[in-house]
Amino acid sequence: MNLLTQNLIKESVNLLGVDNYALYDFPNNQNEFFDYFKPVKGVDNTGNITYLEKEEYPFDYETFIDKFNEVKNTYELKEYQRQRAAEYPSFADQFDILYHDGYDAWKVEIDKIKDKYPKPE
Repeated sequence: MNLLTQNLIKESVNLLGVDNYALYDFPNNQNEFFDYFKPVKGVDNTGNITYLEKEEYPFDYETFIDKFNEVKNTYELKEYQRQRAAEYPSFADQFDILYHDGYDAWKVEIDKIKDKYPKPE
């Protein structure tokens, strides 16, 4: 499982109200969900982590997948923002353009990047 998928899972699970869990692989069905996803219940008196039982889970596989797909879609819709951010001049360079060449010159530079990576409709 790649790092992006792990981060999307973490955000999804956090949005569903679970902060501490173990995840062994990406679940593709309800049975794998119970095998791979283990919400932390607490720590027992010997210091071992304990996990919720299936019937105690705060959400089911379908709820998880719905939230994961929502988070993934939001991430994908913001791709243009990540592409723009990578190409914008540093703030120092932008201030130099503003100071030396004025607002219109700065706007031309920024608009080139915005045109290259348009915001999806």
